Amino acid sequence: MRTLWTAGAALAALIIAGCTPVPQVVTLDPQPEVVERDVAAPQQVALRVVDRRPQQILGYRDEETGVPLTSERPLDEVLADAMTHALERHGFEVVAWTPRAERRLEVEISTFDYQAERQWIGRQVSIAVGLRSTGHAGERRYSSESTARTSERVIIGPTRAKNTAMVNDVLSRAVQRLVADETMVQTLDGGS
Repeated sequence: MRTLWTAGAALAALIIAGCTPVPQVVTLDPQPEVVERDVAAPQQVALRVVDRRPQQILGYRDEETGVPLTSERPLDEVLADAMTHALERHGFEVVAWTPRAERRLEVEISTFDYQAERQWIGRQVSIAVGLRSTGHAGERRYSSESTARTSERVIIGPTRAKNTAMVNDVLSRAVQRLVADETMVQTLDGGS
């Protein structure tokens, strides 16, 4: 009987240890779905992405114990690549940032919130991202905000692959909404 109790206690300890989150590093490569525009002479747009968040981690896999979720690359670099790809598909030529460029677009990462709250069984994972953009073309100016969020309940984990997929999906949708804004396109197309 004692052996059975010891085996049961060892199994319970193993299950609890397996449920304890560990730090994760995700690979971010958002792929926003952007409709391709056929433009005879693409306008050059200077692009800059700035991370205005107070912390560089993406969030906590377990906030009580401070177990973080981080990215292999800085979030501003990841979003700059995604924005460049999206703008190029949308008919612009992205060039190096200069504050004096005729056409320029600055994107700020205002928020990125990742939470994996413990539930009675599993975790409720919630992710939200907020982007602000300001565009200039000659005397014309444009500004907007783009947000995307998701929430999903997972029984185990979430695993690194699941977190990677969820974060990439949210970032892709935020960039997609930002680039699909017709006011932005008209502003950047119509500078002097």
